[in-house]
Amino acid sequence: MCEGLGATHFCLGDTRKATEYYKQALTVSEEPKGVWTIAREGIWRKLKKVMENAGTEETTQP
Repeated sequence: MCEGLGATHFCLGDTRKATEYYKQALTVSEEPKGVWTIAREGIWRKLKKVMENAGTEETTQP
């Protein structure tokens, strides 16, 4: 759900809210380990795109 909200806000041009929702999606996807690996990679790609558009350099994966 957070990933979809992030995409919506990005499309609306609200990179701050998009970043917030993508970060929430990453937090939710941390448990259980292993199950969300592919989803997390996609979320990271989307978060990186949002941050690049917003001019933010904070795109390092943990």
